[in-house]
Amino acid sequence: MNIGSGVRIGAQSGIMKDVASGASVFGSPALDVGEAFRILGAMRKLPAMLRRLAKLERESDQE
Repeated sequence: MNIGSGVRIGAQSGIMKDVASGASVFGSPALDVGEAFRILGAMRKLPAMLRRLAKLERESDQE
């Protein structure tokens, strides 16, 4: 495994493959910071989305 020059790795990240020079990664498995933050943002929305889905399903069942 090769870690390039100037790489930034977040705490407790799981590096499973080569990381290109200048990259910023975090998570386990380690992902590009931009992708990881998009995933975290979507995960934070899941509880509200599940409540809305359940409500829509109940309304649909009543029709």
